[in-house]
Amino acid sequence: MGKLLLLTLNEREKAIDKIIAAITGYISLEAVQTIPTTRMSFPGLEIRQSQHRVFQGGKK
Repeated sequence: MGKLLLLTLNEREKAIDKIIAAITGYISLEAVQTIPTTRMSFPGLEIRQSQHRVFQGGKK
């Protein structure tokens, strides 16, 4: 089964390069680019990022 590792760094982007270099010898990596969106929907759940609101079943 695949695993997901998500890193968010506010500073020192060079740290990402060091982390990738350290783990590439052990696993294969696949780069993924995200597309910014203001709304995310899942079954029964909607997240409106621009409004900072979450709706479940149509209710806040």
